[in-house]
Amino acid sequence: MSKKKRISLHGSIVLSGKAMGKEEDFRQDRDKPFLAPEGYADHLLADGFAYVPDKTKKSQEPPAGTGSQGSKSPKDPPAGGGAGEGAKTGEGNGSDGTKPEGQVGAGGTGDA
Repeated sequence: MSKKKRISLHGSIVLSGKAMGKEEDFRQDRDKPFLAPEGYADHLLADGFAYVPDKTKKSQEPPAGTGSQGSKSPKDPPAGGGAGEGAKTGEGNGSDGTKPEGQVGAGGTGDA
């Protein structure tokens, strides 16, 4: 039995079935490690079609479905459109032309 090397491809390509010890050519997906005969693996590596994958790469990646994917990003508005309860009812937003007590800022004169 010939020696084999574990490699991954930079892109999804069709591999020679004859060189791989199979009856027909087949497509191999990118970044999916597989065993290839040493001579063919060396050829793919030398021509830049493949690379030797890190053995620790999978252990460093978080499992699927975990991480920050479930949390909202900071640019997502809060539920309710971000206006808050006071804006819905007209309370404390100066809808009568006055500012709520203790608030100063752009857009008004304030009671300084």
